[in-house]
Amino acid sequence: MYGVNSSTSPVCQYECPSGQYAKDGIRICVLDCGSGFYGDPITRKCYSDPLLCSNGYYGNSVTNLCVKPVDCQTIGSHYFAQNSTKTCVSQCLYPNYGDSILWACISVCNNTSYGENTTRLCLTSCGGYGSFA
Repeated sequence: MYGVNSSTSPVCQYECPSGQYAKDGIRICVLDCGSGFYGDPITRKCYSDPLLCSNGYYGNSVTNLCVKPVDCQTIGSHYFAQNSTKTCVSQCLYPNYGDSILWACISVCNNTSYGENTTRLCLTSCGGYGSFA
């Protein structure tokens, strides 16, 4: 059971209410899991390892939440969901490229873009060399 601060008085519950996360070490429900932890909106628990985030969710180290790939963007531009680490990253790990439509790291860019090796991004043009189509 977890301690929940309600509008009337603290109570014990088996799971945390929506928008709060169970912090196992201290057995209370919190609004923010804190640095180094990720609040999972599906299980409503705090995890220290982003690999424990629910399927399809990734650890966002700025918001301390498990988020969908598009919500990696809350920490700035060009952040992508990296499958191997289940975290939001600013640059995808080789051999993947960041796709700004899916906001995910993918192994092959779609047929209207190309993978640029320096930035690890899927781009629609080759700099000064024209468009890729």
